[in-house]
Amino acid sequence: TGVPPRTIGAIRKRFLATGDPTLPKSDPRLIGRKRILSKTDLDFIQASIQKRPDVYLYELARDLRDICGVDVSEPSVWRALRRCGYTRKQ
Repeated sequence: TGVPPRTIGAIRKRFLATGDPTLPKSDPRLIGRKRILSKTDLDFIQASIQKRPDVYLYELARDLRDICGVDVSEPSVWRALRRCGYTRKQ
């Protein structure tokens, strides 16, 4: 059949255990690499921007390292800002 015996065994085992041979759907939020910045770190970034809207990415990254103890790159800060809804930040 072209299907490895191990795969057939795994499908059979799953069917006998659950009554369903298909894999359960995984939560899309759990797929991929875990985010390096926590909710607290994101709150810190947003508070920093509210205090100083002209803050640079390297300054945010430096403050995260010095104050929060999280060593992140400028691109990581930029991606976090986009997830928070910010569109442009230099």
